[in-house]
Amino acid sequence: MSDDGMFMLVYNTDARFSIYSFLSNKVIYNYAHEIVTGELPVGFALSPDGKTVVMGLKRGEKLDIILFDQSYARKKIIKTYDIDIANLNVKFAWGDKSLLIALSGTQAGVPIRESELVNIYSGESIDLIGGLQGNVSSRLFKNDGLIITTTTDGGMTMSDYPFSSFIVMNGHIDYIRTIALSNDGMVLASGSADRTVRLWDAVSGEQLASPIRFNNMVMNVNFSLDGKVLYVAIMGGDLYKVNLPLKKAEPMSYAFVSSNPNAFEYNEDMDKFFSLNDKALTAIDFANGNEHQYSDSEAGILFGLGNRFQSFYVNWEDYEIMYLSTSQRTNIFLILFSLRRV
Repeated sequence: MSDDGMFMLVYNTDARFSIYSFLSNKVIYNYAHEIVTGELPVGFALSPDGKTVVMGLKRGEKLDIILFDQSYARKKIIKTYDIDIANLNVKFAWGDKSLLIALSGTQAGVPIRESELVNIYSGESIDLIGGLQGNVSSRLFKNDGLIITTTTDGGMTMSDYPFSSFIVMNGHIDYIRTIALSNDGMVLASGSADRTVRLWDAVSGEQLASPIRFNNMVMNVNFSLDGKVLYVAIMGGDLYKVNLPLKKAEPMSYAFVSSNPNAFEYNEDMDKFFSLNDKALTAIDFANGNEHQYSDSEAGILFGLGNRFQSFYVNWEDYEIMYLSTSQRTNIFLILFSLRRV
């Protein structure tokens, strides 16, 4: 659809496409590319004014980005990539002056990924990857003056025009499916398959609050007009209303590292010692020589390969122990249980 909703692009996999006008209720432009052996259309885009169409055409191990302008009855190859294309995403930017192109494929068997802004008239391009690895996609905000580039494994960067330096925004660990900008242009929201929504300062790239966690992957996020509410849709059809602003409880998300760590605490007055590692929780009473190891069945401790914990706290008066533990990189549990007296 065009930005004003008055024109619609209809295309087919045999490289035929049409532009339909809702103003006149009829097709106003038809084009049928004569496919030859080895050619395959792989992507289409319609300009904001509904007058120009871009098509990606795979030709063996090459990719042509072709522009069709119905106003001037012209066809022009904007750019050719030497790549065996696998994925292509193309959008218009800055009105009809540039194209936002993200693609992945192989070149002589080597994986190739591109994300760039290409001037339709000059062919000049600006690299938008910003040092990220993996399959990338980019979105423009703030009247096309802010670019956000993301990867399928949770990487994310931000840059202002002229897009020469990028701010890395760490936090997500899986495919970022959706990004929204508040109407005042100050806050970004990102939603991911890692089941979290994160809020970012749209100027500094700093994370503004704790991750908002859900029980399924996040499909879409959007701000209310006044910026006081964030709406979050997750897989399965549930829609959440999140009141803003959120209190900042942590600067970003941290992964707990498991490498046979060990934590301990000793009470000099009681002459008792507790040790926690990824194998067992051990309690020792040096005064009488008693020792006890707590199993996971006794206290629900998350031991085992891949499970992680943080340093713990012992309440000596009530003989309780608590610590943070996680069996995933995104869910943290507070473990609290009473100890057997030794």
